[in-house]
Amino acid sequence: MTALAVSMGIPTQQATAKESAFVVAGAADINSSGTVIVGFSPAPGSTNHAVRWNADGTVTDLGTLPGDATSAAKAVNDKGVIVGESDTPDYKPRAVRWDTDGGITKLPLLPGDTASSAWGINNSGTIIGWSGVSGGPFHAVRWNTDGTITTFKPLPGDTEAGVNGINDDGMIAGVSGVANSDYHPVRWNAAGAATNLGFPSGKTSGGTLDIDAKGTAVGSAGTAGGKFEATRWDTDGTITTLPALPGDTNGSTAYDINANGEIAGVSVGPDDNEHAVRWKADGTVTKLDNLPDDEYAYAKAIADDGTAVGHTAASGAEHRAVKWSPDGAITVLPLLPGAEAASRAAPPRTPRPVASPAVRCTPWLVAGRG
Repeated sequence: MTALAVSMGIPTQQATAKESAFVVAGAADINSSGTVIVGFSPAPGSTNHAVRWNADGTVTDLGTLPGDATSAAKAVNDKGVIVGESDTPDYKPRAVRWDTDGGITKLPLLPGDTASSAWGINNSGTIIGWSGVSGGPFHAVRWNTDGTITTFKPLPGDTEAGVNGINDDGMIAGVSGVANSDYHPVRWNAAGAATNLGFPSGKTSGGTLDIDAKGTAVGSAGTAGGKFEATRWDTDGTITTLPALPGDTNGSTAYDINANGEIAGVSVGPDDNEHAVRWKADGTVTKLDNLPDDEYAYAKAIADDGTAVGHTAASGAEHRAVKWSPDGAITVLPLLPGAEAASRAAPPRTPRPVASPAVRCTPWLVAGRG
């Protein structure tokens, strides 16, 4: 595993081999009760659309903005409001919100910007993401419930920032740094003041991907040119490196934390194959099974009962959106009606550029991460 080549929360055109070529169906988030899952699925016409999976297993096409080609849902709150992006035919993303009735709304851009994406929403409807122009610069932003848009400044001395998770008190998890250099894990309060959360001993770079109601943040930390490891930052200042699976030597990352302190993420083996994992609040790590014949899997989000969602695949095959029950049983989430089923023999569909990622960015690049 190499260093911070894909910056958390900061859009980049640099993709990983597995993710850029083959991710065509994936679950990105699940609400706290585990009744609504969101992500994206192939749709008729060799494109991808944002979708919602309900508790009964039905899948709903959330559609795109008028004239757009693709879309992806990134996050859902407990009221069923969904955020993500809708992409133009030339893959220019625009941040959008889908209301509970299915209506889609384009979120405003900062003056002069031409692209954006929404990556998180809390239960009051406050949304976070980015706004920018093709090739940068990109701005970490918050869309407030009154319709205004707020930018987040990086730490002093840094040049860019990214935001990834928001809790109901308005605290935000993210990253601040300098391009192609070390990054810092950051927590912003509701007023926009940033706190550098620091690193575990021996680590010099990293960032946070999610934050719980208490302000505990999770993500990963490592060294430039070295591996990154899943990390938890508690509100009392304690920093904990979470264990990888036995035998996994190429790092790990923590994507999401639930109200009980359980965490979803990945642990990477010496062959660079990723394993979906769930950490208990005490740090105990458990492997979540792949589908039969699959080689790698990613747990992206976790509900309060321990249900996790993400995607799984084999080399050279399209990824499939999946759900793991609290006892670890894995279920494939259905594709949209009329879409071709993902197949081991099927050629890859047109990839989505990482500048409009289907799932939250991670802080590292490996030869095959999805």
